[in-house]
Amino acid sequence: MKQFFLSIAFITALAACNKGKNSYTITGKLSNLKSGNAVILQKWAKEDKSDTAYADKDGKFTFTGSVAEPTPASLVIASTGQGLSSPTILFLEKGTITIGGTTEGINGLIVTGGTSNQENNTIQNILKSYYSQMKPLGDSLQAKMANKDTANTQPLEARYMQLEQNQNNEVMRFIESNTKSYVATFYAYLFFNNSNNAVAIDGVYSKLDKTIQSSYFGSKLKEISDRIKSADVIGKPAPDFTLQTPDNQSVSLSSLKGKYVLVDFWASWCGPCRKENPNVVKAFNQFKDKNFTILGVSLDEDKTAWQAAIAKDKLTWTHVSDLKGWQSGVAALYHVESIPANFLLDKEGKIVAKDLRGEDLINTLNSLIK
Repeated sequence: MKQFFLSIAFITALAACNKGKNSYTITGKLSNLKSGNAVILQKWAKEDKSDTAYADKDGKFTFTGSVAEPTPASLVIASTGQGLSSPTILFLEKGTITIGGTTEGINGLIVTGGTSNQENNTIQNILKSYYSQMKPLGDSLQAKMANKDTANTQPLEARYMQLEQNQNNEVMRFIESNTKSYVATFYAYLFFNNSNNAVAIDGVYSKLDKTIQSSYFGSKLKEISDRIKSADVIGKPAPDFTLQTPDNQSVSLSSLKGKYVLVDFWASWCGPCRKENPNVVKAFNQFKDKNFTILGVSLDEDKTAWQAAIAKDKLTWTHVSDLKGWQSGVAALYHVESIPANFLLDKEGKIVAKDLRGEDLINTLNSLIK
């Protein structure tokens, strides 16, 4: 998963809203807002134009409108000569919404009013807490890379990745604990917007209240899953192949039918693959006695390097390769264009998920293997 929640480019790129029966009024006062500064309300759902208000001499501004359901929007302050700054997410819902604070800093804007904004503040506080920890690490990593100081980046990268995983886990717990929430469904949409994991999406969608399933972002969540299924290999039989193990034994994928199988494409020379291997080892050790196995398919050309990586990373499952690197016929058969890549097969040999990383792999196996 990615740190998508605080991506300013993504937040400010979409405009939305639909006109409905629930009238709202936004009253705002920001301490450092200058007279005449434009305040832009960019709405996330449907096709509609943004709204603009202008601050008075006291830094006050007002919006009015209506929505059919609680609807997310971004508030952006446009300062003359400075472009857009200080975006924040709020929810348009029936009643009065109050915005206070300052335009400066990620914690500057304070939004109150309505159940959805209370929920949104909860999840925003989670994200801001992690952002305050991750930003210094990201800045340090960028500085070291700019100075070509890559010798000591691994601890920083490991810490950053762990914080990112912890953040995603907290967000998912919020989503799964709030199945009647428009807010949780919106963040589920953000969480899965760039995902290829239809199994995980369906798992979240199926738990949503029926009203929330039919909401704008509930429908969007289902659209993501449907798009993955229609344009992907999910649900289709995995193509069979036969390759050689390091000790020259032939192994066919079809010989593993009857088990859940992770077909894992990797290589000894692939840095991201080697970093992901501990997660794959963890999954294998947790599920190997539950009718699950892994078939590692290497895109190596050097047999010695391949064998050394298997031993060093403690990859104790079956491994095969044709030692043709990117010319591998099996990689072409599975349309693998980058690694690491993997495909999870059910007991009948059908592909049920692909490109599972970290805890996503564990969570998906937990949902399938009882």
